[in-house]
Amino acid sequence: MRMWREMRRREGAALAVLLAIGGLFLWRLATASPGTGPRESEDDGIQALPMKRTRIQPRMLLSSVTGLEARVAAPIVSSLGATGARLQPRLLAASTLSPGPRSSPPEPAPVTTLAPASSELLEDGLPASGLRCAREGEGFSCGSCRTDSDCPPGKGCVANRKTRRFECLDSECEEDVHCFPGLVCRRASTGATGSSIRRCVPEGRRLLGEPCDTLHLSPSGSCREGLRCVQRVCSAPCSLEDAASCPSGYTCTDSPNGPGCFPDCRQLGCPEGQRCSRVREDFHQCLVASEGDCRDTGCPEGQHCNMRQSRGRAVFWCASLCNPLLSDSCSAGQVCGMGSATVSTCFRQCEPMDPDTCGPGWTCATVSEDMTVFGCRPELAR
Repeated sequence: MRMWREMRRREGAALAVLLAIGGLFLWRLATASPGTGPRESEDDGIQALPMKRTRIQPRMLLSSVTGLEARVAAPIVSSLGATGARLQPRLLAASTLSPGPRSSPPEPAPVTTLAPASSELLEDGLPASGLRCAREGEGFSCGSCRTDSDCPPGKGCVANRKTRRFECLDSECEEDVHCFPGLVCRRASTGATGSSIRRCVPEGRRLLGEPCDTLHLSPSGSCREGLRCVQRVCSAPCSLEDAASCPSGYTCTDSPNGPGCFPDCRQLGCPEGQRCSRVREDFHQCLVASEGDCRDTGCPEGQHCNMRQSRGRAVFWCASLCNPLLSDSCSAGQVCGMGSATVSTCFRQCEPMDPDTCGPGWTCATVSEDMTVFGCRPELAR
């Protein structure tokens, strides 16, 4: 009996020890730090990896450039979070090239009057179309070149709007995505006598259907990203091989900037403040102002109806035909210059250093590609 009691006492003591150990374990588990946990959670890097990549990537990019390159690369780093927003208009522009259902034409945009390029002053105080030139012989020198033939193969004589000088430059882009954010790829030369040069320039502000500059002069005269300046009107891109790539009332029209959906104002009308005018042949477009009627009445025999058009304004006048290779092809006091891309006409000779040489309503401007011949042209209505 005594032995049996001793065994029961020892079993009770062992059970008490086990209960104490178990309670201690439960207490430590309950009071453990919230940051501690199972081993597999501490080693799990699936969520941490993207955060590390996001933080390291900009630092590596910035440390890989110095000086001027760092100033150029900085906007890229700061815009990483907005990449999707910037790509959206570019994807939209690309999608218009693929065949799709014919859609209804958009409503004409309200007229935003754009001052003539000679009246729009930029930050440097010069007109948007102005260049820094020096008198040289019978003409002017406005840089290191005058025509594309002065440049090496593959380069063109381009007006650099930053330096305000003509320079031999090559293309630096083919599409908008080749330029840094805030810049778009635009044609910088006509390509009439050499290479067609494309450069990265500040994105324009002109909206769909608004007048625009064929070549980039300033952001206020250029189209928004995703649009093309076709016949001096901001147009949506299209495919010449697909008639359905433009909505009803629009025609896919080719241009040096690429094909775009050009509106037929005879079908769609014009925004308030503009008038549907015949510009040439059977071609009509909306104009803010138009002067001269030779496009409708024609010119006397031996004359050509010259047209000057810019920023939604146009002026037409008759001028005698001439041959630039013959010195006496124009009357005394006149010079032979470019009446159009394919026709030469006579202009009243003028002195570009004298602002009153042409009289009221006329302006003295170069009428030759090499800027050595100056003649009087009618001013565009404001």
